[in-house]
Amino acid sequence: MGFFRTLQSNYQHVMVYEDVELQQKARNEIPYERLSSAAKEKLARAKASDPECKLGKEDFLVMELLRWFKENFFSWVNCLPCRQCGGGTQTSDALNPNAEDTRWGAQRVENHFCQTCQVSTRFPRYNNPGKLLETRRGRCGEWANCFTLCCRAVGLEARYIWDSTEVYSVSQRRWMHCDPCENTCDKPLLYEVGWGKKLSYVLAFSKDQRQQGVSPDRKKELLNRLLVELVEFISPKKPEPGELGGRSSGSLAWRIARGESGAGALKAEQQVGSMGFFRTLQSNYQHVMVYEDVELQQKARNEIPYERLSSAAKEKQCGGGTQTSDALNPNAEDTRWGAQRVENHFCQTCQVSTRFPRYNNPGKLLETRRGRCGEWANCFTLCCRAVGLEARYIWDSTVVSAPQDHVWTEVYSVSQRRWMHCDPCENTCDKPLLYEVGWGKKLSYVLAFSKDQRQQGVSPDRKKELLNRLLVELVEFISPKKPEPGELGGRSSGSLAWRIARGESGAGALKAEQQVAGCVFTPTELEKNRGLFHLRYCASWDQYQRLSNADEVIPGWERGVWRKDCVFRKVESDWQMVKDISVTVHHETFHSGAVAWRLRSGQAVTEFLGDGSMQSFPALCGSTELVIEAELCGGEGTLSWQHAQLFRQSLTETTKPSLEIVIHLDT
Repeated sequence: MGFFRTLQSNYQHVMVYEDVELQQKARNEIPYERLSSAAKEKLARAKASDPECKLGKEDFLVMELLRWFKENFFSWVNCLPCRQCGGGTQTSDALNPNAEDTRWGAQRVENHFCQTCQVSTRFPRYNNPGKLLETRRGRCGEWANCFTLCCRAVGLEARYIWDSTEVYSVSQRRWMHCDPCENTCDKPLLYEVGWGKKLSYVLAFSKDQRQQGVSPDRKKELLNRLLVELVEFISPKKPEPGELGGRSSGSLAWRIARGESGAGALKAEQQVGSMGFFRTLQSNYQHVMVYEDVELQQKARNEIPYERLSSAAKEKQCGGGTQTSDALNPNAEDTRWGAQRVENHFCQTCQVSTRFPRYNNPGKLLETRRGRCGEWANCFTLCCRAVGLEARYIWDSTVVSAPQDHVWTEVYSVSQRRWMHCDPCENTCDKPLLYEVGWGKKLSYVLAFSKDQRQQGVSPDRKKELLNRLLVELVEFISPKKPEPGELGGRSSGSLAWRIARGESGAGALKAEQQVAGCVFTPTELEKNRGLFHLRYCASWDQYQRLSNADEVIPGWERGVWRKDCVFRKVESDWQMVKDISVTVHHETFHSGAVAWRLRSGQAVTEFLGDGSMQSFPALCGSTELVIEAELCGGEGTLSWQHAQLFRQSLTETTKPSLEIVIHLDT
């Protein structure tokens, strides 16, 4: 809730900058005439050297204001000097804010302790920009807070970015990044590229967001600004001079502790500046029009009803296993179908190479019917278009020590009026948190490509519809989400070694999984009146049916589980069987796999067999709480998870429950 409280606080706080008396107080401190004169002079020089210069006076005024604020007005605080001896101090346990502190918005008071004098110097973290005009010191929060007020005081349109400032440039018709701590203007890549900092949510707050008393013309102008900002946001950027260095404000130890010293800048620079990234963007932008080829769509329709898309490769000589070796050169046939890479799958037994061209033409993929995520999404997007679904191609450009990108498809749902995530490799739909929460994957740029982006031949009504979709998508994008069943497991496609190497096995999902509260079934009033609790679970449908509560349906096995660790649900279409984990009385084991069942009530523990039969426990009558546990252990090698299975059931078996609990209540 702290995140939402901060959002609400910042949302209300920006109106402080509109206080007329506070703006006058700021103007009394700012040497406006001198700064304005310097801005006019520099604008004149810029126009003289470049008649096409599109900068305006307000752009140069911002830069002059930044320089004055950094060099002459505000000061940075690492640790305050001792109030008694003037010597150095160290941060110690926080102090309680007093009435004067809270009056000026200080919810925290740092304790800067002097080891020599054994005296504490208080450092209240004031949040009131009027008070900051007096203290003139702080860290990035105080700097941005006070600087935003100064911008508004001299008539600049400014908004507070948690924690920096942006000023709207009328001449350039866009928002400019301003960091008073660093004395930088219009260097938005500074943090991720220069400092090596990983940004998450970047939120802007301004008076116009409140929409109170805003005229229709102003609303239209703000909407146009938003669209320009969206285009700028999704457009690839290359670092410029001034965006590659580490942070300069704050002590070196503090910058290193925050990971902002710039040590990771070279790696980020190589990633963002790589021309391969831009070539891939351009290629995908052009490639999506292939899905609109009528003959290609017909070719896809001829294939879709008859065979699965994932038939296995049959080019091997002995049929044995191979290992990836040095890449092979693509031949004319490979490049004809868009294969820029040809993998070499080498058989140690036969000493023979099996070629695996990574085709990029979806028509060719309808013939080969094999590949990894890129080929799957490529071919699946064509199939969606072939049957009349509105689809777009999605590419995540994640690069860590090696490319770890992923590709999937999104289909537009007319009934829900939004785009739905679809991953054909995982056979999942509308599970957008699967990658970061389930796989433990860190996404970077996630880019969508569709024919409508080209805007060629698009009618005004269609453009309006696409604009509305974009706004809905933006709201959905910035809205916090909670993981749902199906978004917590690791990746299932690909070998275990390959998934682990890419960091997508789900090992990092446990922490995210803990965000989902455990389920406790509590009898409802209806069940209490009936004196009965009756619950079933069907693995093939992956849903619970609470018969005693008006046949309530609860989708997803995770929603009926109190606690779990290192378990997941796996559907094997080839075997037509399900492996699942929940409260149940049935299991199967293979090799050295084993499952132990226990029924707990308080300190009493009863072990029982998971043989599929309904078992009674008269000794537990009178209990007020029951917990059914299943502990899976044993198994061999990388497939050990297959050797102890719960709810192993045919996908065609939909009538027999995998779990059934019947409790007669004492009324």
